Amino acid sequence: MYTLDQRHQARPAIENPLSSMVLGVEHNTHFVLILTIAGYARAIAKVLDLQNLPGILGIVATNSSVWVSPRRDYSVLHLYKHISRLLGHGDFRE
Repeated sequence: MYTLDQRHQARPAIENPLSSMVLGVEHNTHFVLILTIAGYARAIAKVLDLQNLPGILGIVATNSSVWVSPRRDYSVLHLYKHISRLLGHGDFRE
């Protein structure tokens, strides 16, 4: 991760690095979107990929977001809740 001024670089907390990288988890009827600190989306995508969750069809990571496509439309809410809990963002709205 590169930045011109290190003082403005967001850093995850060492005691809880996974949840501190994630700014939020959202969903609609088609996919789950994970918003991260800039530069950490690929790490979160890798963590999800290594979980081998059966409900995930595919994962795409940008610099600061992770797009998760479920295998079936009806599984989006279940997948959203599972990902939210896994990433330490269990306070989700339905």
